Amino acid sequence: MRKQVLYPQRLISFLQEELGSQYSGKFLRRVLEAKACRVNGSVERFASVRLREGDWVELVPKWEELSKPSPFEWLTLYEDEETRWVYKPAGWVCGEKECLASFGKGIQLIHRLDKETTGVLGLAKGELAFAKWAKLFAQREIHKSYLAIVDGVPKKEKGEIRNFLKRKGSFQGQTIWGSGEHGLEAITKWECVKVGKECALLHCEPVTGRTHQIRVHLAEMGHPILVDRQYAKRFRSKLPARRILLHAKTIETPFFSIEAPLPEDFQEALSWIES
Repeated sequence: MRKQVLYPQRLISFLQEELGSQYSGKFLRRVLEAKACRVNGSVERFASVRLREGDWVELVPKWEELSKPSPFEWLTLYEDEETRWVYKPAGWVCGEKECLASFGKGIQLIHRLDKETTGVLGLAKGELAFAKWAKLFAQREIHKSYLAIVDGVPKKEKGEIRNFLKRKGSFQGQTIWGSGEHGLEAITKWECVKVGKECALLHCEPVTGRTHQIRVHLAEMGHPILVDRQYAKRFRSKLPARRILLHAKTIETPFFSIEAPLPEDFQEALSWIES
């Protein structure tokens, strides 16, 4: 692999973007330690080195000879007799087949996150646990919060979006949702946390849990999540991103609270806002 850098970023972030989420940061650091990476023709072993626009990054053939890890290494955030709460990376699909392949029989998804969304994901151990936790979600006794980097800067510091969502169409095989009569009630509370050049970091709390709820609400507010091309065709911000910048930060239950660490690409985007 030989690629040119299009915008300033850390080497580890560049490699993850170019090679895909099937390669963990731990594995890529082993590639660097094995002296299999060149930056502008010179060996580079430090994952945190800053790349400049126009730099050339090359992986020599021996990098593929290193033992490849599983698609990613699951990070358990909390576990008890009934549940397991893990950090979901971008790229993993919340489906029954994927759940079976990753966690084995008897494990069920308590809730779901979109493919490119990172953060806290809950798993139930058996039918009884699943029924209990599905009921807690239905009764709105589980509270979730998300971080989203959106296009443009909202005029208000915070607000609440309340409407009804229904299917509007499809895009590349995915259902498109939007507001309309005779839909499902959807409520999202949001607050602006940081402001950058034509973009902002929002803290969002979905009161309901409709499909694509936060994505639709922010897009219809005029500030779609970067770079959510299902709900926006153009973006004002020049912030570089390869996936939708939405992160499921916390889960608060009647029994415990969990927080997921920010992924490296999200941290990279935050540094862009703060610079």
